[in-house]
Amino acid sequence: MEGANYCRQSDGQVFVHFTVSPEHREKFEQKIAETKRIYEALFHCKYTICFSEQKSSTDIIAVDMDNEPFREDDGRLLFRPGGHGALIENLNDLHGDIIFIKNI
Repeated sequence: MEGANYCRQSDGQVFVHFTVSPEHREKFEQKIAETKRIYEALFHCKYTICFSEQKSSTDIIAVDMDNEPFREDDGRLLFRPGGHGALIENLNDLHGDIIFIKNI
């Protein structure tokens, strides 16, 4: 809805990009497939939707409750997604003049 309200181009196109966890991507794609046409009709627009996943190269070391590096049972360090700052890599891959960012 927000994209249609303030990011619609003169030809009615609304470009939306989601960065999602790999394990949740399919559910996002399913929900969009179920609802996209409804919102296109409601807002008289055409959505172009794409996805990316946070790059593993931006993962950071997880820590325990004592702020010590967390290790797996086999002694390996556990890495996890680095968070919002790490998404700059994903933004660099987009080709827009203006990018609105929203945390959902």
